[in-house]
Amino acid sequence: MKRIIAFFTLSLSLAAYNICFAQSKKIDSLLNALRIEKQDTTRYTILMQLGDFFKNNNPDTSIYYYNQALTIAEKLKDDMRKGWTLNGLAWESIMLGKIKAAEMILRQSLTIVDGSSGNNALKLKAATLNFLGAVKLSESDYLHALGYYFKALNLDSIFGDRNGQAGDFGDIGNVYFSESNYPQALESFLKALKITEETGDRQKQALLFGNIGLIYSYENNFPQALNYYFKAVKIEEELRQKYGLQGTLSNIGVVYSEKKDYSNALKYYLEAMKLLNETGNKDAQAINLNNIGDVYYYEGSYSKALNYYCESKKLAKELENKDLQAMNIGDIGILYIKTGKFRDAENYLKQAISMDSSIGSQNNLRGFEEYLSQLYDTTHRYQLALEWFKKASILKDTLFNIDKDKAITRKELTFTFERQQDSAKAAQDKIDAVHDEVVKKQKVAIFSVSGGLLLVLLLAITIFRSLQQNRKKTEMISAQKTEVEKKNKVIEEKNKDILDSITYAKRLQDAILPPISQIKQYFPESFVFYKPKDIVAGDFYWMEKVDDVLLLAACDCTGHGVPGAMVSVVCSNALNRSVKEFKIRDTGKLLDKVRELVLETFDAAGDVKDGMDCSLCAINTKTGEVEWSGAFNPLWYLQKGEFKEITADKQPIGVSDNPKPFTTHKLNLQKGDSLFLFTDGYADQFGGTKGKKFKYKQLEELILAHADKPMEEQKSILAQEFDKWKGGHEQVDDILVIGLKI
Repeated sequence: MKRIIAFFTLSLSLAAYNICFAQSKKIDSLLNALRIEKQDTTRYTILMQLGDFFKNNNPDTSIYYYNQALTIAEKLKDDMRKGWTLNGLAWESIMLGKIKAAEMILRQSLTIVDGSSGNNALKLKAATLNFLGAVKLSESDYLHALGYYFKALNLDSIFGDRNGQAGDFGDIGNVYFSESNYPQALESFLKALKITEETGDRQKQALLFGNIGLIYSYENNFPQALNYYFKAVKIEEELRQKYGLQGTLSNIGVVYSEKKDYSNALKYYLEAMKLLNETGNKDAQAINLNNIGDVYYYEGSYSKALNYYCESKKLAKELENKDLQAMNIGDIGILYIKTGKFRDAENYLKQAISMDSSIGSQNNLRGFEEYLSQLYDTTHRYQLALEWFKKASILKDTLFNIDKDKAITRKELTFTFERQQDSAKAAQDKIDAVHDEVVKKQKVAIFSVSGGLLLVLLLAITIFRSLQQNRKKTEMISAQKTEVEKKNKVIEEKNKDILDSITYAKRLQDAILPPISQIKQYFPESFVFYKPKDIVAGDFYWMEKVDDVLLLAACDCTGHGVPGAMVSVVCSNALNRSVKEFKIRDTGKLLDKVRELVLETFDAAGDVKDGMDCSLCAINTKTGEVEWSGAFNPLWYLQKGEFKEITADKQPIGVSDNPKPFTTHKLNLQKGDSLFLFTDGYADQFGGTKGKKFKYKQLEELILAHADKPMEEQKSILAQEFDKWKGGHEQVDDILVIGLKI
């Protein structure tokens, strides 16, 4: 079987309102512009550019900026901006494999545009319909995909969007290609290619050359396939299009594999794999690994083939791609037939058949049923061989009937579209006729203007009167400006009052935090790296000394800023009451009581679901015994230089669906061992050259790299690395890391 890396030529564009981002523009300049810009419309444009910049290779960051843009669009009550932003979010949902979520977002966009009019609305509707076609194509719902694509093409044809038409024809070709209707697919691709040659769109040309190469490859016309593939490679290398190039190189490898030129096939697969590793395209990596396995299978290097099939299967499982999992499992079964491991072969082929049956992948299912029939025939189990041969034959007949039904439906869709095109052409002819009539009248008007020269004197009088009116307007504008300045002064005074209030609230919040000197009194080698996102914070640290036991916690309350600070006061009070009033010392029971008190407080306030995550330890300063409990946030510690982690209970201190008692963990630490308590703010910070999250693994490596240094120096390193990583990005959450050495 051929494993082709498919191409798509979506005509969806986020270019409305000039938001299409030029790749050469540096991310830093956009972030700087966003920091100083106050006008909402301009901030929207910058945020959309940032979302476009990170789309495909960093969906999390892209979604972060698109959501900010959506907030502004809703504030402006601008349906067009809202629609384009929703389409951007839908794209990222598809990149994350969330197909149903993408469809829901697109239908929301379609609802918005259905109530609007004008060319911008038509463009947005065409783009959204095209995108819905892409969603249905990804679900193998070819009939609905064609329906959406034909509707998009009809709209793009009405207002003459040539780029949109090229994308629509290309996508229609993809549907026909997926249905193995290669003549129709080729016709659609050639229509799209003709338009791109007129518009000079080299990027789409490369995609279309690759698609046409696929058709010739599937029809075993290998010289033509290679001819079009190498045309695509030339453009992709010129434009430095790594994503397209990696697919083309892999598909060239497929052609050489089909020609039994395994040396060249392996060469191009490995070139493609190098690019796939750079871009992180895991779906294509999994396909390419399977293709490399095929080469080694055909060459008789069965152990190497098995390794690549297993690696591809593992990656497909991570991606939850059941179709590719089944394909690899079936290939392993076929390989075991070749090597005489018939029991293993039977087991793997049955697994593949079961998985294909559950997902409805009938073409692969038929092939594996035929191989299982051959296996039973080879091992002289003729009754089973006959049963599986019958199943494969019945499925073959079923597939033939399905293809016949699809062909009929395709003809109906094509007829409907052609009728819509005729209707659109008739409407355009009427518009052209009206336009010609207008042109004639304009010519008559031009001749009439000549007589208007006699009215110059009248025009001069009119200008004089206009100057007088403008003078009055200037005086009015001046008065309005004075009024605006007065209002701005009032706003500035109110803002100052609000800021003063929040600053005073910070003093109150600081009062609930234990002094660093108090912590160092018991643990001289310790630090607290605390960096609120706003003036006040939702993160806080807490300490209480009871006899020989020091209780210390790192807490992360819901939200940040003023709301987070309010929750932190409630949670800090609950910790104090649990220790002082209820005399609880066991850390798990202490968190249970804190949860009870927090829920009791918020129940009185109505439907409030706030709470906190927490990492709480109790250290006996004499014996070194440590108890620890956690709500979502884990405990890290270094014991004799070895890094260890205790995972937290996956429930908050607040409302949860199935609350359970918190677990108390006990450990013995020796002098020189270190503890680290923290919230999620450091690991979740966006930054670096690609705008990604810092993540826990990188934080762990940073702590391990400097574990031998004094605690205060470790704090300085954490602060420096955080600022370096964040760069021009906004701080997204409060930061809290506590470290202490026994």
